[in-house]
Amino acid sequence: MCEILKPLACGDRLGMFAFLDNEDRSIEQLSRKSEMCESAVSRHLRVLYNSGLIRRTKRGQQVFYRLDKFVCPLAEELKRMTNCILTKQLGSN
Repeated sequence: MCEILKPLACGDRLGMFAFLDNEDRSIEQLSRKSEMCESAVSRHLRVLYNSGLIRRTKRGQQVFYRLDKFVCPLAEELKRMTNCILTKQLGSN
């Protein structure tokens, strides 16, 4: 379990993980969404890939990333928990 959750301890990787879903996403898309340079995004994706959380597909010279199908339920639960926490924080202000 630690091998799965440890890479998500980084806020940047957690954000990328939350953005990835059943759709293929390119490094360029993730870079724009995260407002990080492509090399930083690539390094974070490598960590997520090496931990088995995401899969990559190469089409021509471009590489696309998506969640591995076994982690989709985990991603949905993390999104639900994050929304719940944000709602509570906004309600207490």
